[in-house]
Amino acid sequence: DKLVEHTFYFKGEGEIKDIIGNYTAYREYLKQEVADERIENQVAKEKAKEVPVKVAAVEPEKKRLKLSYKEQVEFEGLESEIEKLVQEREDLMNKLNSGALSGDEASKTALRLNQVAAEIEQKEGRWLELAEFI
Repeated sequence: DKLVEHTFYFKGEGEIKDIIGNYTAYREYLKQEVADERIENQVAKEKAKEVPVKVAAVEPEKKRLKLSYKEQVEFEGLESEIEKLVQEREDLMNKLNSGALSGDEASKTALRLNQVAAEIEQKEGRWLELAEFI
């Protein structure tokens, strides 16, 4: 009968691998294990490149429970800014409707009116976004 040598490989965390053979067999086993790990890592990296796009589209955004201090200050300031812009929009509309402006002044006023309307829309959107947390 032949005597079979066993080499024990302690992987850590209570895991022990029994390798049949001598030290040379153990070294070959380690080389193969390292090569297998490299292949697994490459496959995992390739999958990781593809997965975030799919996962990001599927996972819903986690909601926060409250506003940060900076957002609270911004929220409080938005109300007054919106009021000022609404008042400016009304003033500009009254100027345009009065008919007392020249052609050049009327075009400048209309341009400013469009800018103010866009600012109001943007700030109201942000206000609504922040209001969800209150």
